[in-house]
Amino acid sequence: MNSSNSHRRALLFESSSAPIQLQDFSTWPVQSPGLAALHRQLQSGQVPHALLFVGSAQQTSRLADFVAQLLLCQGTPAPCGNCEGCQQFVHGNHPDFEQVGGDGTVKAELVEVL
Repeated sequence: MNSSNSHRRALLFESSSAPIQLQDFSTWPVQSPGLAALHRQLQSGQVPHALLFVGSAQQTSRLADFVAQLLLCQGTPAPCGNCEGCQQFVHGNHPDFEQVGGDGTVKAELVEVL
């Protein structure tokens, strides 16, 4: 992949050990062996503390939003789209979600204050 066309999206979050009942993997916006492994980890409650998605801006943004919403979802299967957490995320006012570096750059100082 040409690095000039490559974008990176990072998700940082506190780990959880509770299994998550997820939507069927076929509904995920991007399919790959790496994401299949992530799906299995999330289902078993093994949530990594950070994820870095690399690819086109459209794909990485869509996938990062999808994973963030499923981690904030309180319903089943996640993301349900109907619970309070999903509604807050969709409307951009979830208290546990902060998007930084929307232009593709993230400065360490932005993350440190979170």
